[in-house]
Amino acid sequence: MASARAHEASQVMRIPSSITPMKRRVRRKRRGAPAAAALTLVAASFDPVEETVLLTFDRAIDVSGWVGSALTVNDPVSTVNLLGGTWIVEMMSAASVRVTLDTLGDASGSVVLLVVDAGNGVVAAGDGAAWAGTGGVALPFG
Repeated sequence: MASARAHEASQVMRIPSSITPMKRRVRRKRRGAPAAAALTLVAASFDPVEETVLLTFDRAIDVSGWVGSALTVNDPVSTVNLLGGTWIVEMMSAASVRVTLDTLGDASGSVVLLVVDAGNGVVAAGDGAAWAGTGGVALPFG
């Protein structure tokens, strides 16, 4: 048995006092990229003669994915029509776009109202933040 203990003792590795073991690394969770700020509509105006609506945002936009059917303008005042967005859009500046409208039917109510559904295809040019649309905004807005 004495020889077994001697054999075990020789198997134990001794660390010289001049070598200090490394401290254990602490892993921290990575933080994701900060969420993009919401794209915000800051102004909207309706031209009943041209049947267009001008949308202005808080920063540059990309409308390459525009979905015209997501936008409606209820105009019981001038045209007395419910108008829908078309695929015809014109960038007026980096942050504003003019949308051509087409008649969908008769208007209702007494206020000119803009409604734009989510999934409309308008995104911020820099960070790609999608515009959530509007639940209903009286025109002119902003």
